[in-house]
Parts: sequence; structure tokens; C-alpha cells
Amino acid sequence: MLPEATYYDYADLRALRGLKHDNIELYLISCGLEPCTPGHCFGPGFRDKFLIHFVISGQGTFYAHGKEYKLHAGQAFIFFPDVTVKYVADEEDPWTYTWVGFHGTMAETYLQRAGILIDTDVIDFPEAANIPFIIQKMLNSNSLTYANELLRQSYLLELLATIIAFRKVQEGPDSVYTYPCAVYTEQAVHYITKEYMNDISVVGIAEKIGITRSYLSKCFNATLKMSPKQFIIKYRMDKACELLKKSNKNITEIADAVGYSNSLTFSKAFKTYFGISPNEKRKEMNYYPPRPR
Repeated sequence: MLPEATYYDYADLRALRGLKHDNIELYLISCGLEPCTPGHCFGPGFRDKFLIHFVISGQGTFYAHGKEYKLHAGQAFIFFPDVTVKYVADEEDPWTYTWVGFHGTMAETYLQRAGILIDTDVIDFPEAANIPFIIQKMLNSNSLTYANELLRQSYLLELLATIIAFRKVQEGPDSVYTYPCAVYTEQAVHYITKEYMNDISVVGIAEKIGITRSYLSKCFNATLKMSPKQFIIKYRMDKACELLKKSNKNITEIADAVGYSNSLTFSKAFKTYFGISPNEKRKEMNYYPPRPR
């Protein structure tokens, strides 16, 4: 049985706990803001949800996976469900932190998109991202209504999106792309197979699927062992061969059908690719189009 949802607003604690939800993919369970007393601690123990504590000021220590972390403002500590942890506020300069607790079938996937795995433990967070303000918006939506549930859901997504964007920029320019290379390659290939007869470019394809030209090239080389340009040429040449073998189209018509506005440019590209001209290839495949009457 789910605990009763409760909102606290005291001088030393502001929190929402035991939130009910209507979404199994991702849902907020708790959030709060707490200026801790010296030596305030939790654990060793574990929770049944994902928890991220963002240190706003002060210091403290976090223990997880046999490691000890001394933390300060601008850092966050994370624990996954059923992972034993301990944390202690500093005796001289105890931390103030804000936190979110959440779960759902997609929760771990979202964290993985940010490069946060079960043993990541500690991350930096951007001051400019104003994560405490996002959590404050959750706390302000404290009336236990369905409308506020949706608002809190949107703020949780905003928070995770902020972490993902920041972490990916930290990891390097290519890491901003959170899907595997095979996904981007598949999208590009699908686009090429639908648009090869038109004027397409590698830059245009990359922009269409939302990545850079260099990263698209990296994905193609990793998955298909060829560049996007080489794939486009190969696909067009294969289609040209089909038309040479199965149709009575002339060379100009075939060139236009596979994305070349100029038959001479097509013939030159064809010969570079196959080593023979389109007409020679047609003869090689034992097809002779009927003569016009």
C-alpha cells in the first residue's frame, strides 16, 4: 500500500514525500530542500528509489561502493534502489542540499543517457542550470491534484534533461548524441533510400536527423565501414544497375532517376565505380533495350 502523500514546510525542511502517480515510465516520489545540522547522517542503508542530492552550500561526506567522497556546493551524490550508502553532514560547515527521489521503467535509461550508471556515485552540476529552482517549482506544486502531478512530472523531465545536456557537453562534442551510432546510421540510411533520386547531401542528411556531418561520418564508418558519401554512391549505382537491366530507359533518364541532373556526371561516376560505362554494363548484363520505332 502506498504511503499517504505529505507536504512539509518547516524552517529547517521543505519536502514532498510519498507522492502518488499515474505514470509507470517515470514518476516523482519525493523532493525537498534541507539545511542539515552538523553531523546529520543517513545509513548505512538503502532506499527503494533513485535519489539525487544536490549540494547547494556547505560540505559533507558520501560513502558508496566502498569509496568515500568529500563533497561541496556544485556537486551531487546519487544512489540507485537497493544500493547501500551512507552520508554525513560536515561538523563545521554542514551542507544544505535539495533532492529528488523518483522511479519508473524509464528512470535508469534516462540516467544512462547522462552517463550515470549504478556506480557513478558523484557528479558535478552546473550552477547556471539552476537545478534548485527546478526542484523549488516541484515543491510549489504541492497541492495533491492531478494537474499538479503533471506539473511535477514535467519538472522532473526538465531536471533530467538539464543533467543530460550538461553531462554530455562535459564529456565532449560527440557525446551530446545520446543514441547509439547504429540508430543514427539507420535513420540516415532510411532517408537516403527514400530520397536518393533527389539532390541530397551529407550535410543535409546530418541536419535532417539532428547531428553534425562529422558525427554522421563517424557513425557510418563504425557501423557500415564506409562513409555516408560512399553509401549514397553505392546505393545510387545499385539502383542504376537495376534500371539498366530491367528497363528500357536511356542513360539520361537513368541518371535523372538516381539523382544525377547531368548524364555526363552520372556516366563518369558510374565508370569510376564499376570500371566500365553504363552502356557497357548494360551489355555485360545481357540486356538490350528495344530500338525506338
